[in-house]
Amino acid sequence: MVSTLSMCTVLLSAVAYLQMATGFAINTPTGNIVAGQQLEVTWTFDSSDPVEGFGFVLALLSTTDQNNNGIEINYGFEDGAGTSTVVTIPSDLPTGQYVFDGLDSGNLGLSFAQTAPFTISGPTLTLDTPSGTIVAGQELLVTWEATNGFVADPFELFLIGGNPEVSEFLGTFATNVQTSAEVTIPSDTPAGEYTLQAINPNNNAQDLFAVTATFTITAA
Repeated sequence: MVSTLSMCTVLLSAVAYLQMATGFAINTPTGNIVAGQQLEVTWTFDSSDPVEGFGFVLALLSTTDQNNNGIEINYGFEDGAGTSTVVTIPSDLPTGQYVFDGLDSGNLGLSFAQTAPFTISGPTLTLDTPSGTIVAGQELLVTWEATNGFVADPFELFLIGGNPEVSEFLGTFATNVQTSAEVTIPSDTPAGEYTLQAINPNNNAQDLFAVTATFTITAA
């Protein structure tokens, strides 16, 4: 379930939740965690805890992005209610630092327990930086790698740089069809420093999927 829970709300309640649930703890996930995978989340609680018998909401919150995606599942503290669950990390979650939070089901502004921050790797497109001597007018093999379920069907490839700056459209490609393409550097491209950039053509803001390191083009 997608949520808009705010880390600011949670952090403002820090003193309150530390006093409310001293015997409840959510274990921090370990290992390589990627968007889209299933993940077992475990916790422990003390039967003498003052919040025993209450329900709680398990939420996944970003510590770096205020537009949080959340996974919410209701559980109880009472004996026999269970101490683990399997959740699915949203497949479109961006790479970043996250925490699991145990929130008061009656007041999401109160948190009973929180894990340490851990990393989730989101879908990623990597453009390889061209190497060697590159001359305006030549054919250039561009390669890329899509990881963690990244799909761009299509993306637009641009050559950007020079002084004054130029932006050259090199073609439209799809990650689910190919991992490389031959493109032609325009023959009138001025000498200078450039990058290749993969841009989302379906977004008016032209989201940048990937960018190479700077490389040099020599005039023809």
